[in-house]
Amino acid sequence: MGNYLKMADKQRVLALLELGWSYRRIERETGIRRETVARYDPRRAPKAATPTAGSVSAGQPYRTIIEAAIARGLTAQRIWQDLREEYGFGYSYSSVKRFVRGLKRSHPEVADVLEILVEDELATRRDRLFARGLKQAGIPEVKTLETYDWSFNPQIPKALILDLATTRFVREHGGLLLLGPPGAGEKGWPSRSKSGR
Repeated sequence: MGNYLKMADKQRVLALLELGWSYRRIERETGIRRETVARYDPRRAPKAATPTAGSVSAGQPYRTIIEAAIARGLTAQRIWQDLREEYGFGYSYSSVKRFVRGLKRSHPEVADVLEILVEDELATRRDRLFARGLKQAGIPEVKTLETYDWSFNPQIPKALILDLATTRFVREHGGLLLLGPPGAGEKGWPSRSKSGR
């Protein structure tokens, strides 16, 4: 199951959106698909459902045939070819592909359900491992860029910090050097470990 971002990727996407980057540029730089980026865009209004009266899919009259072909494990491409050859189906491949997708969405396969369960289990294990690591390191509380109090020091360039969090400079083979006097905003960051290092 895809299209759900980890917290770090979500922060990266939100930071790049705040910088005014296009979905296409974000996809190119991060590898996160534009459709997924669009779902996390706070400026984007959800699409309102626009019911179309009387619109029937081209695959609807062949529903039982298509369902049987899916059960046999045939691809949408193969189903479309068979419909053309055996029944004189005159519509495009994309109409069959959309219809097959809709059927699969309404009747998820056992393999799809199992995949979701396995992914959930792996995510839970990763979260537990991360929490155990934080506890062993003696970090009392996790702070992220989302929870950072930017009003603490308004001179900190929020957009620049969020851009740096995307690690784009690493892909571009750039460097990063942070200079400044003490007390410039580190109060809001996680405390050091118990050993004081």
